[in-house]
Amino acid sequence: EGTLVVDLSRDFDSVVGPAKQLAIAQIVMSATEAPGVSRVRFQVGGRDIRVASPTRGDTDRLDDCDVSSLLPTELAARDRRRCPPCSSRSPRRRT
Repeated sequence: EGTLVVDLSRDFDSVVGPAKQLAIAQIVMSATEAPGVSRVRFQVGGRDIRVASPTRGDTDRLDDCDVSSLLPTELAARDRRRCPPCSSRSPRRRT
């Protein structure tokens, strides 16, 4: 399982708040459906960025379990059965 790098245009910087978090979640959920992709790392204009995870705070890469809480209720319930609780996942340190 690998990490997909998604390089977004600088226009992405103008998306803020919940809209940005939902956009990131949608990208992660779509990308991790592809065979061999388990995580997503984001860039803007070729430069790595940190993104907000509802479960781990700011991080340099996300997987589908990081964003499943943002899904509609029935989809989130399905993913919660597959994803370990936040407390069992190792947190990433902010740098």
